[in-house]
Amino acid sequence: LLVRNARGRSLQDIEESLTKDIERHGVEVVILDSVSRTGFGDLTSNDPINRMADMLNRVADSWFAIAHSPRGDDSHVFGSVMIENAADIMLRLSSQRRDEKDPGQDIG
Repeated sequence: LLVRNARGRSLQDIEESLTKDIERHGVEVVILDSVSRTGFGDLTSNDPINRMADMLNRVADSWFAIAHSPRGDDSHVFGSVMIENAADIMLRLSSQRRDEKDPGQDIG
């Protein structure tokens, strides 16, 4: 598992070195955590999302990008609809709270 921690730098800042590491180490899948920290700009606009997806497609044959939903609305990913359009597959992870007294009872 090759991990690249580049806090404070945009995804564009590390594209060249990331590409070299992917080739050098034979990386087959890239996992991006998270879309909101890529540094491409306003995620509610189409262009930054398109640039992010294009870059990921350039550097990796397969990639996963972790994104979050807007506060108070878990029906979609935060930002431009282009996030969903760039995806071949999307998964949604959700959670439920359970009452500690009765682990079988959902409390919403």
